[in-house]
Amino acid sequence: VSRAVAPVILGGETIGAINVFRDITEEKALDQAKSDFLSLASHQLRTPLSASKWILETMSSQTQGLSDKQKRYLRDLAISNERLIGLVNGLLDVARIEAGRLSIYKKSVDILALLQDAIRSCRPSLEKKGQKINLIIPAKIKRLVIDPLLFSVALNNILNNACNFAPKNGKIDILIKASKGKYVISIRNYGPVIPKSEQPKVFSKFYRGRNSQVGSGLGLFITKAAVEANGGKIWFESAAGIGTTFYFTIPK
Repeated sequence: VSRAVAPVILGGETIGAINVFRDITEEKALDQAKSDFLSLASHQLRTPLSASKWILETMSSQTQGLSDKQKRYLRDLAISNERLIGLVNGLLDVARIEAGRLSIYKKSVDILALLQDAIRSCRPSLEKKGQKINLIIPAKIKRLVIDPLLFSVALNNILNNACNFAPKNGKIDILIKASKGKYVISIRNYGPVIPKSEQPKVFSKFYRGRNSQVGSGLGLFITKAAVEANGGKIWFESAAGIGTTFYFTIPK
């Protein structure tokens, strides 16, 4: 049942309320069917994609005698295959989130090491676009008890978005700030702003903004779930002159 309550106001005083109850059994059944389909389709797609990846890796290691054009085709195929694998993995993550089965395995970790790993993974994109990262951290960060995989998922998704949207030869600012009971991590790029009309939908599933040319629209939906599963919160600011900054917290 869906329930909505609205006050009845007369002369500036609340004199009662209107309760509206609506049967949403059919909507829930359709939503479950959609989630089941996503999960089943994603699992079935993983096997052939894994096989394709293995074949492409084998072929790429034996390129003697191939022309430059053929080698380029192999690279393009491998990139497309990796994008499909990423999409399928994203769909599986979405299915687990919606079913409440997102696994959490917390342990003591060094978040600075995880941050440096994320920056290294973005290095090819940074070098290609001539971008630089400014990293500002406190003098000492304590080890934290969090799920390192979920933390890395959130961090990599936000950092990859920053690299994609930051202009060529631009910069990306990463700041870690200690606050009461938590650390706040902010990642800012100075690219195009997110229009105000689109801002409420940024963390929605399958949403892609007008400025987005890549991605499946799942990254920030999964990022939000990963941050919240680690006990944190996520939000952003976007305005002309200051670019776009994503913030997320980690409890100490």
